Amino acid sequence: MLLSAFDRRDFEHRTAVIFMDRHWTYGEIAAEGRRVCAGLQALGISKGDLVAFRLRNGPKFFAALLGCWWAGAVGAPIMVSESDTMAISWCNHLGVACLLLDESLVATIAPRLSELTSCRAVVSTAAASNTTGVHPWRALVDNDENHERVGVDEREPVVIVHTSGTTARPKAVGQSRRAMNARARAQLEHLPFRPDDVVCVVTNCSHQFALQSMVTPAFSLGAAVLLFPEFKPAQVLREMTKHGATVTNGYPAVLSALLETARQDPRFCAPELRFAMSSSDKLPESLCGQWQEVFDAPLLEGYGLSETCGNILFNRPGDHGVGTVGRPFPGVRIRIAGPDGEDVPDGTMGELWCAGDFLFTGYWNDPDATRRAMTEGWYRTGDQAIRDHDGRYRIVGRTGFVFKRGGIPVSPYEIESALALHPAISDCLVIGVPSERWGKEAEAFLVLNQTIPVGDLHAHAAALLGEPRRPVRFWSVPRIPRTPGGKVARTDNDIGMLRVSAQLLT
Repeated sequence: MLLSAFDRRDFEHRTAVIFMDRHWTYGEIAAEGRRVCAGLQALGISKGDLVAFRLRNGPKFFAALLGCWWAGAVGAPIMVSESDTMAISWCNHLGVACLLLDESLVATIAPRLSELTSCRAVVSTAAASNTTGVHPWRALVDNDENHERVGVDEREPVVIVHTSGTTARPKAVGQSRRAMNARARAQLEHLPFRPDDVVCVVTNCSHQFALQSMVTPAFSLGAAVLLFPEFKPAQVLREMTKHGATVTNGYPAVLSALLETARQDPRFCAPELRFAMSSSDKLPESLCGQWQEVFDAPLLEGYGLSETCGNILFNRPGDHGVGTVGRPFPGVRIRIAGPDGEDVPDGTMGELWCAGDFLFTGYWNDPDATRRAMTEGWYRTGDQAIRDHDGRYRIVGRTGFVFKRGGIPVSPYEIESALALHPAISDCLVIGVPSERWGKEAEAFLVLNQTIPVGDLHAHAAALLGEPRRPVRFWSVPRIPRTPGGKVARTDNDIGMLRVSAQLLT
């Protein structure tokens, strides 16, 4: 659906992208995509080759994606915010043949080009390049658009994305055109996107939330997508108002920043938002009400994974269960399974399994990991969830994060949601720590926006949480670590680094 949008004559003169105050039409981006395709083929890129790109949000990102697909290559977007070391490691792991690079990254990666073991060409978005081994963008696209459109089986991977790396090293996930289209069609049946929408995307298009859950549905309808080279809350709010944004998205931390900026600006005028979408990490329930008050539009939470080509559960305007991730999209099959693999009753915690045409093709060059993740066509997400009696789903944590206190399962997500309701707490992270008496107990790391007696924190937790879930200790930290995809980072290394800066509240 994303691909076919740029072949439609009736879309040719419609605005596809609004970027830096310029309107790019579907026809203009398609023409740039054809030039990219011709340029890649001139560099020897052919069917099945992998092309990585570390590009900021903007028209060139989509031209690169189209050109890559039309050449029959597999696109591998990598976030600009990733370190050069990680980006080089991914490129070598995937065996990429070409790297398209944002011009802002050239200076740091140029001395390390020899570390790219399989890469035959590096191209930057710069108009000119004085760096040996890096071609300027015009060298790629200065052609007559004469290219060969290469057909690819719709079940084969056309995109390789990386998981968020919340608990371990990110995995390379293959996504097919068939899966991406199936998921996008299901989303459009569930959520009211419209052809006249201006969809404001503030998260990185290298991540599935922006690319699959925001951009692909918008493009499939011929809607306009408002993009920014980087996230600056004040600029985003100005541009949303100026261009009449009707839908937007963000991780909870991003949405909180927009909300706080809007509150501090007496000149702020709420844009024409119909709804906003949150995913990738647990949305504090308090944020939903505050967002509605300021923006006069519902803030809807959903759930998805790289392995599902984006979101597969979402709330809807008029059918919104705050604290839940809503209902499944059409065609999405969901099970909540116990340790024995059997379904558990509504209201009981278990692992969320899903099945449907939207599933990934597998982990790149890792068939063993793919087999471990699947059971008779069902993908086992590793996320603990509860289906309520209204048919909505609540995510309570990763399988490895949920711990037991005296035999009772405790979800860090639930504790974090309760703690976040206190006005002095800006952000928080909860873990289970060893206890001689109970096996494990909760401990909380807090980012505070004001000084508060620890007794008030214990009283707040006692009022909202049962005995097994009340943290036994509170620590003050300057920030909570997050992955490039916006999720709270919970690896042992991240927690260890967090403790270095933590101060026990007494």
